[in-house]
Amino acid sequence: MEKNADIHIGKIIKTTLDARGQSYSWLARQINTDVSNVPKILKRGSLNTDMLFRISLAMKVEFFAYYSEQYRKKNK
Repeated sequence: MEKNADIHIGKIIKTTLDARGQSYSWLARQINTDVSNVPKILKRGSLNTDMLFRISLAMKVEFFAYYSEQYRKKNK
């Protein structure tokens, strides 16, 4: 399976956090993880669906939409 180099979901989440002024500790509390895990999550180019779903719910952002958009672009 081809790796999707066009999307770095960790960077997208970090950009969203920064734009909202939300801290790593806020996100850690929302997704029930230690604050030391947040930078590790944000460095990842991809996340498992469970983690991405938890972050999407916490931040009220449909991060899966980035993949849907990429899918549509590649399948025109």
